[in-house]
Amino acid sequence: MEQQKQRVAEKGGLKEESHGLLSAGSKRHSVERNCLFCFILAVAVLVSASVALALGLGIGYGLSESIGSEESSSGSSGSSGTYEHAAVATDAPQCSVVGADILRHGGSAVDAAIASLLCVGVINFHSTGIGGGGFMVFYNATSKIATSLDYRETAPGRANSSLYAPFGPNETESLYGGLAIAVPAELRGLELAHRKFGKLPWKDLFEPAAQIADEGFIVSPPISAAIAAMQNTIIEGNYTGLKHLLAPEGVWLKEGDTIYRKKYAQTLRDIGASGNASYFYDGQFMKRMVEELKENGAILEEEDFLNYTAIEREPVESEFDGLRIIGVPPPSSGAVLALILNILQGYDFKADDFGSLAYHRMVEAFKFGFGQRLLLGDPAFNDTIQGVVDYMLLNTTADYMRSRIQDNTTHDPCYYREPMAVSIPSDHGTSHLSVLAPNGDAVAATSTVNNYFGSLVRSETSGVIFNDEMDDFAIPTRDDPTYLLPTVPNYVEPGKRPQSSTTPTILLDGDRVKMVVGASGGAKITTAAAQASHSTHHVILDVLDFGKGLSEAIQYPRLHHQLYPNYIRIEKDFPQQFQEGLRERGHDVVVSSSYAVVQGIIRSGGYIHATSDPRKGGKPDGF
Repeated sequence: MEQQKQRVAEKGGLKEESHGLLSAGSKRHSVERNCLFCFILAVAVLVSASVALALGLGIGYGLSESIGSEESSSGSSGSSGTYEHAAVATDAPQCSVVGADILRHGGSAVDAAIASLLCVGVINFHSTGIGGGGFMVFYNATSKIATSLDYRETAPGRANSSLYAPFGPNETESLYGGLAIAVPAELRGLELAHRKFGKLPWKDLFEPAAQIADEGFIVSPPISAAIAAMQNTIIEGNYTGLKHLLAPEGVWLKEGDTIYRKKYAQTLRDIGASGNASYFYDGQFMKRMVEELKENGAILEEEDFLNYTAIEREPVESEFDGLRIIGVPPPSSGAVLALILNILQGYDFKADDFGSLAYHRMVEAFKFGFGQRLLLGDPAFNDTIQGVVDYMLLNTTADYMRSRIQDNTTHDPCYYREPMAVSIPSDHGTSHLSVLAPNGDAVAATSTVNNYFGSLVRSETSGVIFNDEMDDFAIPTRDDPTYLLPTVPNYVEPGKRPQSSTTPTILLDGDRVKMVVGASGGAKITTAAAQASHSTHHVILDVLDFGKGLSEAIQYPRLHHQLYPNYIRIEKDFPQQFQEGLRERGHDVVVSSSYAVVQGIIRSGGYIHATSDPRKGGKPDGF
């Protein structure tokens, strides 16, 4: 533990070397190519979480000026690093160290991802943990084969489309408490990944996280903000299990305090010692957990845990500027990412094109992408979804949608979608990590419990905090302006997986990993969430030919549009001239406190450059 703390405090990594002055021609080519990469950053942000979409237009300016400069691998912000062999980028510095140490000891990329995810579930427990679920995409550099894993939570067997019908739009049964809890899925997903691609013993991957939970860790600013946002709801709902963790002596924890999760540490050790995930899904532990959940109003049964399986799916593949893009299919949003990139690719943007017109075109592409997203859901429950995905991946589809974008105006939402009712579910309390191993294998993984602290239900015996993924289904009775009307493909059904905004992504240059990217978060602002501090951790990845200036790029003010509600959300420092240009074209522009949190790794110039978004205090590690 002390060794990990010492490594976190160091400025690890290689010093980023200057590439020297570029000729005018080579510099221009590099800038233009990087501007194209910025589209991937921008789109991934929006699609994957949807609130603070970090459009890379303005980012292009900052990056172009950094070419040829020298920047410390850790940088003044401590959020970037440059390495020779491998890198791990997470939103918790200790967890990047955990993952890198796994790689140093001969672990695979998947081993590092598992250990890091478990660690993040300890430290950023408001966002993720074994009470939730997620998605993973893995690339095997030897076989040249990509695999996507779906370990999304499922609706309980007793759930149905009218489960929340008696309640109005301001009720919170799908958000907080037992009815909000879907079948936890993360451990089955990690088990499948380890069985197929792991090298180190299962137990070894659990101990670092268990040790941190047992010995305690410091309350970070994001956790402190989450506690402040939710403490009134926790008190009003009498969520005593969570309150005992967050206010252990009757006083709410604040930034800088030390928090201990000893019960959770023991649970992690027990699962690790068992050798697989069955300890959680079958046996006495599961039986006690189900009884405890029922006491909290859940409708989960033992059969829900016994029957849950993670799914290996064929990845969604597309191409952008000669790069192969590997993403996750429905119920995740990889196809939405591919469609938006394909629309933007047709503009053939150059470095000097960036301005309010380029932002406008991007926003319009986002709106068309989200219009198609409304037709997606769990493919096991709707045999039309694969056809929708196939349609979204066609070049002719992107060409048609691009032809409908008018440079001088925007339109109402119905212009961008099929004539059906809509809802935009998404993940709010989410975490993403990226891993690039010495052998060239890569993992992008996004996991979530949905909103801050999930359902707010915490087991008093195991320390597990359970998700509120039932809120990501379409709720038929909701009619408020945030949820709007629901889409039938995403109605609640027993065993169904709700739609997700997450888009963990790997980009390949030929057969070699160029970038591993992702972000965390969601866009739906719930009626019960505190507006001033709700978290929308999103995906934004800036893919560059060089690692220099990446930290600056990720910190650039961001913009987002998700079709519903029909306005652009910007961060407070978004350039005024671009705001005015967007308003002149008919867009409503609203300043948002939401932000996206990006973890990215780029291979460039013989080195590996990794960046964790400073918005959540992350830091990468590697060697």
